[in-house]
Amino acid sequence: MGARTSWKYLAIVIALGFASSNRCSAACAPSVPLTACGVVERMVALNRARAAALRSYSSTRTYHVENDNHSKSAELVVRVAFLWPNQEESTILSESGSNFLQTCVLKRLLESEREAMRAENQRREEMSPENYDFRMVRYERSGERDDYVLDVVPKSKDKFLFQGRIWVDGRDFGIIRMEGAPAKSPSWWTTHVDVVHSYCKVGDFWLPERNVSVAQVRMFGRSVLTIEYRDYKLIDTRSVQVPASSGEMSAARENAGPAFASRNLPREREPSTNPAVAESASRKRESILVAPGAAIAQRSF
Repeated sequence: MGARTSWKYLAIVIALGFASSNRCSAACAPSVPLTACGVVERMVALNRARAAALRSYSSTRTYHVENDNHSKSAELVVRVAFLWPNQEESTILSESGSNFLQTCVLKRLLESEREAMRAENQRREEMSPENYDFRMVRYERSGERDDYVLDVVPKSKDKFLFQGRIWVDGRDFGIIRMEGAPAKSPSWWTTHVDVVHSYCKVGDFWLPERNVSVAQVRMFGRSVLTIEYRDYKLIDTRSVQVPASSGEMSAARENAGPAFASRNLPREREPSTNPAVAESASRKRESILVAPGAAIAQRSF
């Protein structure tokens, strides 16, 4: 998954003030419509299935940062090639604007993404009951869309974790939107950060579409970081298996509809034999390995 590390984040729940019994826990009993526990079970299982099926893709990212106090801005355009399970090869296509913001913000962001790419950090940042507590807020229906809104609270103060609210698609349980803040400030310089992440459907996968982070920085004031994701090309994918380890997940297969009706994931995660992927992995060029996007915002679902 590109972002993976994505990443995210069901049935009708109308009341806004659900009791504590609606929190996701091992004792949470299934009901119709789904409880928070039922939503999270499907979300986690299907996110993992999609992550295992997404073997290689490419995309273009545009990083833009601007500071209000000093009227400065900078932009970085990067071409990214993802190779399963956790490698991304990135090439800077262009850079412009303030040298200070390029060096102290955008280049450091790439370093942070590289750190988030490590397998141990991907496990730490997964949107799952191991890392978060979940509470159902409401169910939203708009046209043909059914979305579930949940509050998420991290179980530890970690810079790769997120606190806020997620919107989960009601048919295939991918996270389509996240609003909130990092569980831990990324540095002493940053006093507050508001983040909004949105995802788009590419084939069977939910991939990052846009990330906007508004930060209050000591001595520098308000800074806005925007990351735009475009030109996705799925190079190597596998069939997405809808898990059916319980009655709950059997229901998920029905809710997921024909897009997931009869798909089987290979039992073993064998290396890809796609020539394009092999060529990309062996290409000798000046590049850097980065995590997909801004930490958890870059995870695919």
